[in-house]
Amino acid sequence: MEHRLLADASVIATTGHGMFGFYDEAYDHPEPTRSEGWFAATSAAVHIYPRCQLPSPGIRFELWTDAPPGDVTDEGNEPEVQTRLEFQVKAGSIGLMATTAGVQPGVFELPAGRYHLHLLGYRRAAMAAKERDLYARHVAPGDDEWEQAEGTELYVARFWRLPTPPLTDQPGDQASERIETIRSWAKDTGLQVNDHGPIPDAIIAMYNATH
Repeated sequence: MEHRLLADASVIATTGHGMFGFYDEAYDHPEPTRSEGWFAATSAAVHIYPRCQLPSPGIRFELWTDAPPGDVTDEGNEPEVQTRLEFQVKAGSIGLMATTAGVQPGVFELPAGRYHLHLLGYRRAAMAAKERDLYARHVAPGDDEWEQAEGTELYVARFWRLPTPPLTDQPGDQASERIETIRSWAKDTGLQVNDHGPIPDAIIAMYNATH
């Protein structure tokens, strides 16, 4: 299968209280509950804890047709940290947030649905050493050297769709009940669907994307 990058966007993030994050804009900034030291996550929001406060880290969002073929953004540049999550999108767009800096809506368009999320962090150690050096040389935040270092500590959020579970994978009674639930929802939504028989995959995908 061909792996294609469909869309991408790079943003400089503002940190606050040692974190920044991104979230599905259908939700009111849900508070992540899973924590692994450098990140915390729910199915609709991710908090990232960068090594540095100044200068600001960068984040790159990517939408792929399928699982990307590799983890390296630049030749010879391996991720220092990485994790795989699931992410649910209802609003169709991703917002960026920092606790004290507010939010930046609409930084990346992502069609509604359920996604694999591969989150990677690059150059964390190098940027921490650079930050210590700047402080040691009494370089004031905001000077050219700080500005030039923005985005050196980089995070990459790669999304590709989770497959829609076939209805036939469920036990008979559950599958029948689910089919009728989707049929009823489709009719209420104004979609054309038969009173009996199978439901088109496109309608099932629409239902899954909104529930």
